[in-house]
Amino acid sequence: PLGLVNGTAVPCVGHRYHHFSSWDTKYAQQPLLALLYPEVASDVCQSFVDQARTGGGGFARWSIGYRESGVMEGDPSSIMIAQSHALGATAFDADAALAVMAKVATTPGVESSPGFTTRPGLANYLKGGLAKIDGKADGVSGTGGRTYSQTLDYSIADFAIGRFAASRGNDELAARMLRQAQHWKAVVDPKTKMFFAQEGSGGYAESSGRAAQFMVPHNYAGLARLMGGREKAMEHFRTWPPHLGNEDNHYAPWAPNWLGGPWEAQKYQREQFVRWFSLPKGVSRYDWKWTWGDPLDAESLYAHLPGSNDLGAMTAMGVWLAVGVFPELPGETGFAVGSPLLPKVVLDRGPNGTLTILAKDAGPLRPYVKSLTVNGTPHGSSWIPGALLNRKDNVLTFEMAAEPNREWGSDPPPPSFDARPLYL
Repeated sequence: PLGLVNGTAVPCVGHRYHHFSSWDTKYAQQPLLALLYPEVASDVCQSFVDQARTGGGGFARWSIGYRESGVMEGDPSSIMIAQSHALGATAFDADAALAVMAKVATTPGVESSPGFTTRPGLANYLKGGLAKIDGKADGVSGTGGRTYSQTLDYSIADFAIGRFAASRGNDELAARMLRQAQHWKAVVDPKTKMFFAQEGSGGYAESSGRAAQFMVPHNYAGLARLMGGREKAMEHFRTWPPHLGNEDNHYAPWAPNWLGGPWEAQKYQREQFVRWFSLPKGVSRYDWKWTWGDPLDAESLYAHLPGSNDLGAMTAMGVWLAVGVFPELPGETGFAVGSPLLPKVVLDRGPNGTLTILAKDAGPLRPYVKSLTVNGTPHGSSWIPGALLNRKDNVLTFEMAAEPNREWGSDPPPPSFDARPLYL
């Protein structure tokens, strides 16, 4: 069969997809798709590759009808492909995908469609750390192209490319991408030890410096050091908790796992789930201001989505919050541990088996993990390496509680990946 990509008919096996708001879907929706429907996620990844092949050679950020629209920023396709592959969606041309990734991450000016650069500001990003766009915005539209958030987006994508390259045996590219993945450090204000504040086009897409402070999932340990230590970083999280009403902060709920406070992540996630993904009958979402410690009649709640669903991005985030695990590190096979809401969830992964999550004594006001076993073996870390989930059918068994267990979750601490930035 043939698929129509960028106006060109190309041979294809399976299905081809288009219309991707990839800035929205890269963190939660695509990984959930890869976990539950690996064949579909594989076809999505191949669609990205075919679009690059028949377009300008680079991945699109936000495609409409197989063509780049230029909306938003970052390199979301690279993140989506690497994460899909790590989660078991592997039925696509991985070597061709990696070749496109390497090209768009190291070569300024690569286009996804005529007139649209895949990574605007790449030359400055490689030379000085910040992905600042000089002059014409290279096809950027919408709220994208903001220097600081674009830099953070590129850093995450580079980490994902590096992990994908390592899985394909390309150690040289993996090493370079790990260094590029540290360019987030250029966003840190040396005076405040926090990310630079919003400054017009030099700021953050649909966000701010305070809100984006934990947009470094691959190196929370390094971020905490630059902020003055884990407690300083945790204090910032408490004072300026991430806002989950939009897709820019989908990594942030699990950050406390890396900051020595996994129980704080558990409470925060449950609070956010109740606050943003449910409503009492007869109450509008504008009037629903529930926070932890307020009375809660769980029986009166019904499912609700915060704002626009953006091709399933917010639905997927609600699912991850409810099941209690999340693929925090793009391109890695493991999961960050959160707060399971339901007593039993079975994730049917198709040909890749099942992941069953059992949560004894789970409930809306019992968010804290008392203990966890992975396939019957006690587990003391808030990170579950993919190597431990090597069976066809894997089982996570939680004990939940109404009070935090501060002794659980940091033995050993979750992994972080540091290196000397390429621009230094």
